[in-house]
Amino acid sequence: MTVPIPQSLFPQFILDAFVVGTDGHIYTAAWGPTFTDGWHGWWELNEGRAAPGAPVTAVSRSADKSRCICDRK
Repeated sequence: MTVPIPQSLFPQFILDAFVVGTDGHIYTAAWGPTFTDGWHGWWELNEGRAAPGAPVTAVSRSADKSRCICDRK
């Protein structure tokens, strides 16, 4: 199964991606134009849990903050 990976683009050109793993944990990774070694991550979000493969929506609430929203069932 494939699912789209939501991304949030900050004005500083930092790109965050979020995904729910097969273990139900939510992970994030980041990329920026100054990164010389590609994407950084995947880091587990604290207390982030959802149904395996659940869709995730990324929201940028300000220039330097993002949130991800998903179904926890």
